[in-house]
Amino acid sequence: MERKRILGLVLLSVVFVWSLVYANTTKTFMKIGRLWMVYEFDGAEGWARQAAWPGGYPISAFSGTEIWDANVRKTGTVAGCVNWTGPNGIHYDYWTSGAYRTYNYDYPTVWVGRTDLTTVYPVTQTEIQRWPPPRVIVNGKDIIPDGGDNYLKFHENAKIDPNLITERAVVSEWDYSMGVTLHRIAYGYATRKHQDYNLLDITLTNTGHIKGVQLPELANQVIHGFWYTETCNPWNSHSGRQFSFGADDAIGEYIQPWGADNHRLYLFYDGDNPNSPEKDWGDPSKDSRWVRLLSPAWIAEGPVYVQTSPSDKTDDLTQPRCTIIGDERDYDLGKKVHTMQEQYDMLFTEGKQWPLNTPHREVNAAIKRPSGYESIGPFELGPGESVEVIWVWAAGGINMKKCRELGGKAVAANFTGPVMDEIEKEFKTGRDSVLQTLQRAYWNVHGPKPEGHGRFDVPDPPRPPAEFRVEVNGPTIVLS
Repeated sequence: MERKRILGLVLLSVVFVWSLVYANTTKTFMKIGRLWMVYEFDGAEGWARQAAWPGGYPISAFSGTEIWDANVRKTGTVAGCVNWTGPNGIHYDYWTSGAYRTYNYDYPTVWVGRTDLTTVYPVTQTEIQRWPPPRVIVNGKDIIPDGGDNYLKFHENAKIDPNLITERAVVSEWDYSMGVTLHRIAYGYATRKHQDYNLLDITLTNTGHIKGVQLPELANQVIHGFWYTETCNPWNSHSGRQFSFGADDAIGEYIQPWGADNHRLYLFYDGDNPNSPEKDWGDPSKDSRWVRLLSPAWIAEGPVYVQTSPSDKTDDLTQPRCTIIGDERDYDLGKKVHTMQEQYDMLFTEGKQWPLNTPHREVNAAIKRPSGYESIGPFELGPGESVEVIWVWAAGGINMKKCRELGGKAVAANFTGPVMDEIEKEFKTGRDSVLQTLQRAYWNVHGPKPEGHGRFDVPDPPRPPAEFRVEVNGPTIVLS
């Protein structure tokens, strides 16, 4: 049977309780390889657990094991349009909707005309796997492992689809308040060198829905000047900030990994603390409980495919048409921006591009936590029309063995001298590593591939064991 991306029944699965959204929506972990992502369905995701790389090296002395190697504090999305009429019958020259650092799930419940807050409406999220988790039997007793920090237990609400195109997928959906529905399928991919990545297959449709309810006032309206932006707030990494030199020294820049006439992506990585007399690339740990580089990750994210228009499915290589780097709340309604027109003009100005291959400090050294904003548009979306965007999250860097070796050298040298130059050189090889990851992701989407393998479909790893037995007999442990 030919594999399909998602079973239709799964698309209708609702796994959230409305009362939960006030504390953020349900978190679903994508732990494939060493890039650990967190997905939610309100457009604002992660909350200190996002883009952990290399994930899976918890430290017993540190309680927040899920965030130990997290490289992103928060991700978010914003959508905008012009010349729009709300359900209250009022015409708005500008309208924006989204969730990042300031958001409100309830507004505009009664449409009182307030325009200083942004909104998004969570709809659904489902985890899907091709295979069920292994049955774990310890001394003859079934043990059901959970999915990480008890946020999600697989056996409670996940689905099994033997025809799934990858090992695991997370399906998310939410509504923007102008009546555009985002439907997203996240797929995870791993390699032996931990050059791991996620692909997010995003469809933006003018459904006329708000919070999953059809409203006649919106159903037949053309969405004019529609833009969509993805943003993330790096902190490379949480552990490095706490246990190294303690600075907000993440660096952000824009690159074109697939050529000068192709998409721009946001690249971020640990920088050198400008307030330290010695170099601290990669954040050598100053805590004797763990000796290694704490922030080896180089992370890139951005579009690998953007549909040109609802009627033209060719890849628009000019996207994103607006790229920005700013502090985490610079473009946030309710913080510094005061109206939807101001937010629209700041985020959705065609041709507003950050200089390529230019670390943000060279343009604005005052930015401490460089959020990257990548905006796709503008589109005209008639009723029922949609555009597809494929987004990539990719990671690379030196491996844990090398991190420990270099961390030990830094401690032995008291964080001074030639060894810090050696660390800088080794750490910066991470740029080439993440570029190689991006080449893998581009091939996955655009090919060419062996016959029978289409978009998102790559050669399969071996199936995991269906059963895992542990027998304990005194000092002897037998695994089978």
